Amino acid sequence: MKKIIMLLLFIFLFAGKIFSQNKTELVFSNQISSEVKTNDESTFSNISCALGGKVYTKYFTSAFYYSSPKINAQDFSFETFYENSKITWGVKALPPSIYGVTSSLYLGSINFSGSLSRIKNPVLTARNPLGTIPIFKTNFSPSLPDFSTGKKNFCSFVNLNFAKKTTAQLAFEFDKFYAANIQKKFNAGKNKFSLSFTQSYFLNEKKFSSSWFSKDKIYPQKYYSYSDTQFDFIRNKFYTSFTLGLSEHPFENFSYYIKNTTTFSYKKFILSASVYNGSPYLISANGSNAKTSFQAEINPRYVFKFKSHTINCGASYFISEEELFQNIQNTCKAQISFQNKKIKLNSLSQISFSSSDFTDSLSFASKLSFSMWNKNLSSTSYIQYKYYDSTNELQLSSAFYPKKNFIKQISTNYNLTVSEKKKTHKAGLTFSVSKKTNSTQINAKINFEYILQTKT
Repeated sequence: MKKIIMLLLFIFLFAGKIFSQNKTELVFSNQISSEVKTNDESTFSNISCALGGKVYTKYFTSAFYYSSPKINAQDFSFETFYENSKITWGVKALPPSIYGVTSSLYLGSINFSGSLSRIKNPVLTARNPLGTIPIFKTNFSPSLPDFSTGKKNFCSFVNLNFAKKTTAQLAFEFDKFYAANIQKKFNAGKNKFSLSFTQSYFLNEKKFSSSWFSKDKIYPQKYYSYSDTQFDFIRNKFYTSFTLGLSEHPFENFSYYIKNTTTFSYKKFILSASVYNGSPYLISANGSNAKTSFQAEINPRYVFKFKSHTINCGASYFISEEELFQNIQNTCKAQISFQNKKIKLNSLSQISFSSSDFTDSLSFASKLSFSMWNKNLSSTSYIQYKYYDSTNELQLSSAFYPKKNFIKQISTNYNLTVSEKKKTHKAGLTFSVSKKTNSTQINAKINFEYILQTKT
C-alpha cells in the first residue's frame, strides 16, 4: 500500500514536465495545480492536502488543523499563499467541579450548532426518508475544529451545568456575534420537558449591489438582535418541539419564524412531520434574506425485521413557498434499504417541481448505494444520476475504510456533467490517514483531482 501511495505522488509531482510541453504552468506548494487550455477544451489538475491532530490530557483537549490554499499558478505569491491558507485551532478545558457546578471552556476556531445555526439559517430542508429522525438541537452544541472547519475569527465559549438540570452558556466570536443561552430540563413522571432560550447579537450590514434585479435594500452595519426560544416535550415514543424566533429588522419593527417538528412511533412504524412559517422579509443572522414564508414536510417510514435481514421503507413530501416571487417548490422522495450482518443496499429516488411567476422547472435524481464490512475493512459505493435545468449529471464514488491500519480512508470519485454549452469530466482520489494513542491523534489528508471541460 505504501509503495502505491508513493508511486501516485511521484506521478502527480512530475506530471508537470509533460504538461510543460503544452505551455502548462505549475506551482509547487501545499497545493500543486496545472492548467491546459485550447480553443475547444481545458484541463485542470491539482493536489491539495491537510494536516492536523489533537492532544488529550485529563483537563484539556487541543486541536490544530492546516489546509492548503487553492491558488492559480499565474497569481501565485507568498502573500496570497498565506492569505488563502486555512489554519484552525481550538482548546477545550474541563476544570474540576466547584460546589456541584461543572463547567467547560472552549477557545479558538470553534464550531457551533443548535440554536446558533438555526438563527443563521432557520428554514427547513428536504430530508431523506430514511435519514436521521429530526430533532431540533438546543443550546449552542460547540465542537473543536476539524478538516471541514472554515476560516473563523477568535471564538470563546463557556458552559456551566448547575444542579437540577439547568445549563447556562456564553459564546463570542470576534467581530461576528455574542450570545447567551439558558436551558432547563425537568421531568414529571414519564413526561420529559425542556425549555431553552437564546439571545444573540450579530454584526450585519447590506452594502450597495450593482445587480439591476436586486430588490434588497441597503442598511447600515450594526449589531442586530436575534432570539430563539425552544420548548421540547417527550413521552415514551412521542416527541414534539416548538421554536419561536424573533429578530430585529432594519426596516420593520421585527421579523419572526415559527417551527415545529413532531415524531411518533408505534411498533415498527414511524411518522415525522415538520412545519415552518416566517416573515418573507426575514433577514437571518448570516445576513441573507430567507424569503421563505411557509414550509411543511411529512415523512412516514416502516421497518420489516426478519431473522437474517432488515428492510426499511420510507417516503417524504416537502413543500416550500417563497412569498416574494410566488415560488412554490414540491419535492417527493422514496427510499428503501436492505441490510444484513455483512452488506447494505440502499435506493433513493427524488423528483422536484418548482413554479413561479417567471418560470417552471423540473428536477430528478436517483441514487443506488452498496455497503459492506468485515473485521478488517468496510466500504461504500454509489452511482447517482441527476437532471436539473437542462443539465444531466452522473456520479460514481467508492470509499474504503481499513479498520486495523493507519490508513483511515481511500476514496475515488468520477463526475460527468453535460449541459447545453459544455461537458465536464471530474475525477478525484483521496487518501486519509490517522494515528491515535492515549494522548494524541494525528490526521492527514491528500486529494488528487483532474478536470476536463469541453464544448458540447
